[in-house]
Amino acid sequence: MTDVPVAITALTGDALNKRGITDVQDLAAFTPGFRFQNQSVGRNDRGYKQYNMRGMVPNNASSVRQNVTIFVDGAPVSGGNIAGVTDVERVEVVKGPQSAFFGRGTFAGAVNFITREPGFDWGGTVSAQYERFNSYDLNASVEGGIIADKLAFRLSGRAYHTDGQYKDSVYSDTRLGRRNTKSISLSLLAQPTENLKIRFFGVYWNDSDGLPANARYGQDQYDCNAAGGATNNYICGELGSVPMGSATWAQYIEPTAYTALQNGTLLHKKGFLDHLGLERDARQFRLSADWNLGDFTVSALGSYGLNKWGFLQTQFGADLRGIPNVAATAANGRLGYVYSLTEGNTRDEDKYVELRVQSPQDKPLKFLLGVNYQNLEYDNLTTSYGTTGYVLATPRGLSEANTYSAFGSLTYDIMDNLSISAEGRYQIDKQSQTTFSTTTS
Repeated sequence: MTDVPVAITALTGDALNKRGITDVQDLAAFTPGFRFQNQSVGRNDRGYKQYNMRGMVPNNASSVRQNVTIFVDGAPVSGGNIAGVTDVERVEVVKGPQSAFFGRGTFAGAVNFITREPGFDWGGTVSAQYERFNSYDLNASVEGGIIADKLAFRLSGRAYHTDGQYKDSVYSDTRLGRRNTKSISLSLLAQPTENLKIRFFGVYWNDSDGLPANARYGQDQYDCNAAGGATNNYICGELGSVPMGSATWAQYIEPTAYTALQNGTLLHKKGFLDHLGLERDARQFRLSADWNLGDFTVSALGSYGLNKWGFLQTQFGADLRGIPNVAATAANGRLGYVYSLTEGNTRDEDKYVELRVQSPQDKPLKFLLGVNYQNLEYDNLTTSYGTTGYVLATPRGLSEANTYSAFGSLTYDIMDNLSISAEGRYQIDKQSQTTFSTTTS
C-alpha cells in the first residue's frame, strides 16, 4: 500500500485576474506540481492537451485515458478543453488520488473551476488588455435580474488575438504561433422557492490559429558527437539557444493536395479547416439543481460537451517544392515536385449525470451518498498528401468509455480540531476501441 498526501491549491477569481491567468496553461505555471503538456508529433499548438501532476504521465494521449481531469462546476470536461477562465469564482487544484469522489481519470489529481453565479442587481464589466505582438484580450459581460429574486442571468463574451511571438525565418512577413479565440456564454440562476436553486451554464467558442511556433535542433547543437558519423547523435549537456534559423514552415497550400484531403476520409464537414494551423468549434452545457429537504440536501447535475478540432500543416522546415517527385507520372496525377500536406480531425464528446444526497453539515456525524454515469468518446484520424498521393496516415480510431459508479463519505467530528473520515467508490468501467478502414488511394 502506498500513502499519497493530498494537497489543494485554491485561487479566487480576483487572484486569477491579478496574475493574468486566462487559461489552464497559465494556471499550471502558478501551481507547483501541476504541469501542462501540448507537444505532439512535431506540433506545439492548442490541439493536443495533457495535464500531469507530481510527474505522473499517462502512457496514452487519448482523452479517455488521462490521470488528471478538468472539471467545471463539478462536471468533467473531456480532453480538458475550456473556453477560458473568465467569470470564475475560484479554481481548486487537488493533487493526489481523487478517484473516490471524482471518479475515473483522476488518479493523479483533479482541477475544478467554479463559475460565478449571476447577480440580481443589474451591472456589467468591460476589460481590455493589449500587449506586444499585437496581442489583445477583450472581455465584456452584463448581468441582472429577469424576475426579482427568482431568475437572474449573465451574458459574457470574449475576443482574444495574438500575431505570435516568433517570425518565420524564411517567410519574414509571417509570424508563427498566431492565435484567435471568440467565445460567448450564458449563465442562468433560478430560485423558484427558498429551498430550490437551479443553475444553467452554456458556452460556445471558436479557436482559429495559424501554424505553431516550432524550431529544430540540428547536428550543430548536438554536443556528444558533434563531428557526426554515428547513427544517432545526442544532446548530453544543457540545451543551447534555440536555433531560430530553423523556425520555418512551408506556407503554401497546394490546391491539388487540399482537394484530395477534402474528398478523402473526414470527421468534420468539408472546408472545416481551410487554412494552415488549427480550427476548433466547441460547446459545453451544464444544468444543476440543489434542493433542501429539511436538514438534507439533494443535488443533481447534468452536462454535455462537444469539442471538434483539426489541424492542417505542411512540412516543417525547408520548402521542398523545387525537388522533383520521382514517383509522379502523368497517369497517376501526383504532383511533379516534393510536397506534403497533412490534416488531422478530432472529436471529443462527453455526457455526464450525477445525483447526490448530503446530510446536515453542522452535526458531529455527517455523510454524503451519490451515483453517476459518464460517457466519453474520443474520435480521431489523420490524412496526408505527399509524394505517393493521398493516404490515410492514421486510420480513424474511436475510443469510448462508459462509467457507472456509486460513491460516498462518512465523517465524524471527535472534537473541534479532530475528525475521522472514510471515503469509498464502487465503479464499473466499460471501455472499447474501434479502428476503421486503412484503405489508401
